[in-house]
Amino acid sequence: MLSQELQPGEAARCAGAFIIGGEALWGEQLAFWCTHAPTVRLINEYGPTETVVGCCVYEVPAGSFPSGPVPIGRPIANTELYILDRHCQPVPVGVPGELYIGGMGLARGYLNSPELTAEKFVDHPFSSEPKARLYKTGDLVRYRPDGTIEYLGRLDDQVKIRGFRIELGEIEAALLAHAAIEQAVVLAREDTPGDKRLVAYLVCAPGQTLQVESLRSQLQQQLPAYMVPSAFVLLNTLPLTSNGKVDRRALPDPDQSRPDLEKAFAAPSTRSEEVLAKIWANLLKLKRVGINDNFFDLGGHSLLAAKLMSQIEKAFGKRFSLSAIFHAPTIEQLAELISQNVVLPNWNSLIPLQTRGSKPPFFWVHGEDSNAFLPRYLGPDQPLYGFRHQSEDGTPARYTTVVDIAAHYLSEIRSVQPQGPYFLGGYCFGAVVAFEIAQQLRKLNQGVPLLVLLDPVNPSVGPLSASAPVTSRSSTNGTSLVDEISRHLLNLESLKASEKTHYVLERAKGKILSITSPINKILKKMAYEACLALGYPIPRSLHSRYMLDIYDQAMADYMPEVHPGRLIILKASENCDPDRWRRLAMERIEIHEIPGDHTNILKGPYVRAWAELVKIQIDSAQSPAAVRDKPAHSSRKLPRYLNWSVVTPMLYWALSESISSGLIAIF
Repeated sequence: MLSQELQPGEAARCAGAFIIGGEALWGEQLAFWCTHAPTVRLINEYGPTETVVGCCVYEVPAGSFPSGPVPIGRPIANTELYILDRHCQPVPVGVPGELYIGGMGLARGYLNSPELTAEKFVDHPFSSEPKARLYKTGDLVRYRPDGTIEYLGRLDDQVKIRGFRIELGEIEAALLAHAAIEQAVVLAREDTPGDKRLVAYLVCAPGQTLQVESLRSQLQQQLPAYMVPSAFVLLNTLPLTSNGKVDRRALPDPDQSRPDLEKAFAAPSTRSEEVLAKIWANLLKLKRVGINDNFFDLGGHSLLAAKLMSQIEKAFGKRFSLSAIFHAPTIEQLAELISQNVVLPNWNSLIPLQTRGSKPPFFWVHGEDSNAFLPRYLGPDQPLYGFRHQSEDGTPARYTTVVDIAAHYLSEIRSVQPQGPYFLGGYCFGAVVAFEIAQQLRKLNQGVPLLVLLDPVNPSVGPLSASAPVTSRSSTNGTSLVDEISRHLLNLESLKASEKTHYVLERAKGKILSITSPINKILKKMAYEACLALGYPIPRSLHSRYMLDIYDQAMADYMPEVHPGRLIILKASENCDPDRWRRLAMERIEIHEIPGDHTNILKGPYVRAWAELVKIQIDSAQSPAAVRDKPAHSSRKLPRYLNWSVVTPMLYWALSESISSGLIAIF
C-alpha cells in the first residue's frame, strides 16, 4: 500500500525499517523497496495472537531482490517452534508440516472456552515439564535448507484431488516465480459434481503480458502433473475483503472459452473429428476444441481420460486402452487411430512420463509416487517411461511370475525403443522385474549399460555365507519402556478428565492399527478371491492387496541368474540386503545408502536425494567417455544440500515414526 502512495524518491527517507506482518509476504511485493530504498531494513514478522504476535522473524538481506515466498525466519528468544506431522513427530527439512509454538510467550488459553483451549493448546511431547503446552497453529510450513522456516499456507488450504494431497501455496509460489505475474491465487473448484480441478487466478505485472501456454510449460518443469492448474483466469485485480485480504469467495467462475494456446484453432474437418470435438468439449467444459489441441493442455487428467475412452467406445464401438490418449493426445491423432481400425490391448502397462528429449529413454518400473517428481530431477532432455500395475481395470492379472511380467514389460519397452542400449531401473518388486528385463535383454544380445535398483526386494540366492541380519522396526529395552510409561502416567495426572480420554485414544491408534492389520489382510484376500470366483471385477479398494499377494508368490518362485553387467543399488531400509545382490553381480556392484525408509523415499524431499544420483548414473552410462573400471563398492558423499544438519532431522523423524508404531504406541 505504501509503495503505491509514495514516490520513489521519498521511499528511502520515510523510515529506517519496516516490520511487515498479517499476510504471507512475497519477494515480488518488496521490489519497490529493494530498488528505491535499499538501506531500509525489511523484516517479515510472523506470530498469532496466542503467542504474543511476533514470535518468528526474518530480515531480508540487504541488497537482495527476493522472489517467491519470503521466509518467516527463526524464533525469537524464549520461543520454541516445532514442525510436526499428524503423529506429532518432527518432519525432515523440506517436508511440510504443521507449526507448533511453545515457550514463555504462550497464552494460557481462551477465556471461558475450555473446549477450544483443549483443542488448540496441546501437551508438549518434547518437554520434561508435566504441564508444558504447545499452541497448534493450523499453519502449514517447512524448513528450508538454511534452517529458516517458510510459510506455505493454512492447513485448510490443503486440498486432495484425484488421491493427491496438494498444497495450494506451493503452486502459488511457482506461479509467482514467473516474471509476468504479480499476484496469484489457486483454488480447488468443483463446478461439476465429481470433477474437482485446480484453477489459477492471476494478475499480471504492469506492462507485462502472459502467454498461458508458456506458463503451463514452465509449471510442467517445476511441478508434478497433478499440481498444474487446469484453468488460468487473468484478472485486472484480485477481489479483497474489507480488511484487505483476498476474498476467495468472490473469485469468478472460469469461463468456457478455449485456453490461449500457441497453436491456432483448427476446426474439425471429418465426421470422426466432429464427434470427438463434442466429446472433448463436454468433458473439459469448453465451448470449442481444436483438432490440434492437446488433451492435457486443455485441463485433461487421468480420470477424465478414463471417461473419454468410455465415451469413445460408445460413440464408435471401439475400445482403446487408457494409454491411447498419451500416444495420441489430440483429436486429429485419435481420429486417425479410429479410422485405421487400430486394435490396442485392453491393458497397457507403459506410461509416458516425459516423452520430450534427445537422450535414450530411461525405463522406470513401478516408481509409484516418485513418477510425479522424477522428470524434474532428470531434466527436460531425458525421456522417461514408467509402468503401472496390472488389474487396474479390475480384471484378473494376466502375468503372475517375475519372468512373465518382465517379458510383457519388455515387449512394451521395445515398442518404444526397438534396439539398445537400454537404461533400466525399478523400485521394490519393480526393481526385481527390471533386473529380469535386463537378463532377457542380454539373451537377445542387447546392451544394458545401466541397471538401478531402488531399495529392492531381496532375491532368493540360496544359503548365504553368514546369516542375514535380523532387523526390527521397533525395539525397546525394559528400562526405556518403564521410563516411557512413567512419562505418560505423569502427563495423564496433569490432565483434566476430558483431556485424558483424548490423550489415550490418540496414542492407542497406532497400536490398534498394528493389531488389526493382519486381520485386514485376510479379510481383503477373502474378498478379492470371492470376486474372482464369481467373475466380478476386483474393486480398487482390494487392488493393492491382490497385487501384493501376486508379487509375494512371484518372488517366492523366482530364481535369478547372475547379471553380467554393472549393478547400482540405492539402499534405504535395513531390510534391503546388499550381500544377496553382490552374489548376482558378475562385473561390479555400487551400493549407495540414501536417506529415508522404504516408503517415504518416494516422497518429494527424499526423491531429490536419490534422483540426483540416478541422473549422475544415467549421464555417466550414456557418455562415450564413461569410466569402466570403478571400484567394486562406492560410498558416495551426500549431495551438498543434504549435509548432516539436514539428514539428522530426517533420521530422527524416521526413528520417531518407527517407535510410534511399536509397543509404546498404546500410551
